Formats: sequence, structure tokens, C-alpha cells
Amino acid sequence: MNAPTNVTCLASPSSSESGRGIILGARVTGDWTRDLNTYADVEGKAFSISDQPALLPEVPVQIMLDGPYGGCSLDLGQYETVLLIAGGSGATFTIGVLDDIVGRCARLGRPNNERTRRIEFVWCLRSYAGINWFTSLILPIANVVADCPDLDLHISVYVTCLCNPEAVPSIPNSDVLMLAQRPDTSKILLDLTTPPMRKGECCCADGSDDEDVKSDASAKLQWVGLGGGIAVCVSGPGSLTREASNAVAKLSLLRGIELGGFGLHTEVFSVQ
Repeated sequence: MNAPTNVTCLASPSSSESGRGIILGARVTGDWTRDLNTYADVEGKAFSISDQPALLPEVPVQIMLDGPYGGCSLDLGQYETVLLIAGGSGATFTIGVLDDIVGRCARLGRPNNERTRRIEFVWCLRSYAGINWFTSLILPIANVVADCPDLDLHISVYVTCLCNPEAVPSIPNSDVLMLAQRPDTSKILLDLTTPPMRKGECCCADGSDDEDVKSDASAKLQWVGLGGGIAVCVSGPGSLTREASNAVAKLSLLRGIELGGFGLHTEVFSVQ
């Protein structure tokens, strides 16, 4: 879930160094992962010296790994606009990708002439409680962007049950919204590619004010114009990746040249 040591925005809680090796996320789906989760929870509470949820204690565990294999097929630095969409535990992929592009642009000063200027991070969850899974990873990345004048990040978290809104962590330039179903990728892309409107302007050709297609870009991300290209990375169940692929294909056919081209990478992330 993190970029390489020399790039990552995540510092180890037990070290002053900027890197913390490889961060892995394991969802509880069976006996072994349930036992691992219980062990980490029990041992962590036993050795915890802080009541702050963002400062989790480290619990040593010996494991054997095979991999990792593959990676993101896109160089996000070649696109001015980046859209990252995750469904549930699919955030384990998009957080690592976010850490990499933010580290390259904000921490390292764009060593390879990275063009990325704005990033929309979308995460769809069933319950607000899941937000706390990765707060300790998302927060430092958002803080790095907040101090970078030429990079903009907005985080949209959509939940189907916002049971305790007071417990939602405070993350710079983020919104936690409740929806009955996950948002339409086509509408998210429309929002990212529609210039912010000035007062008195109408967003529809017939002069009507259609709230369903009105752009909120001015409230979320700074407008950088058209032509810089858009990279879309999606991680989640097959239904999410298919919908996103179709949305990108449709917009690419209609406005691909105008927008500077599209890049698409999908990761099917589901539990059978």
C-alpha cells in the first residue's frame, strides 16, 4: 500500500526515516487472516502507549511472501489529471498509487518532469467505520499535498451507512457522503472535465440548471484547463471496473482528443 522508500510520503512511527519498507493490507476472509487480525489487535493493545488511532503500535509477525507481481500499467506522471477509484478493500491498491504520484510530485520535486496537477481520490464503502482502516496512511499523504502549491488533491468517500459522522477523521480537502449506491463514474469524469461555471451561467444548452450534471470542480479541485490528459485507475469488484472502463471508453470517443487522451488501469479486487 505504499510507494518505494525513496518516494513514499509515509514515515515509520518508530523511526525518523521517511521509509517504512512494504506496507501490506490483509482482509479478514478466513481462519488465518482472522487469527492474524486478532493477534495484531490483542498485542497492539497490550503494547500501545498512545490513545491516538493514527499512531498504531507495531506488532512483529514472521511471514513468508510470494510476490508481489505486476503493478500499475500507467505512468501517472504523464497526465495532468488523475482519477483513482476504489471499492472497499480495493483501496489497498489506489492508496499505494496515490502515495507514489504524490511523493514524486510533492516530495521529490517532479524529477522526471511529472505533469500531474490534480488528483481525485474516490473510495466507496459500506460503512463509515472502514474509513479508519487507512486513516493513518491517507492523512500524511493529504498533508504533504496541502503544503505543495502546484498539486491539488481531493478525497471523496462514499458510504451507504454513515452511522456516526462525528467519528469521521479530519482529512484535508475531503468529503464523506452517504449514498444508497456507489457513484456513477461517468458523472465523476464529467465533473472533472467540465470547467467551473461563473455566476449567472447555465450549464445546459437549453438554459436550464440541471443539478445532475452541474460541475463542482471549482469546489473540489483547481481548474487546469483541457488537453493535459486524464489517467484513471480503478480497483474493486468486477462490476466497478467494467462500469469505469465503459465510462472511459465512451468519453474517450467523444472528447478524447480535446482532453489530451486517456489512460486506464483496472484491478479486479473481490472476494469469492
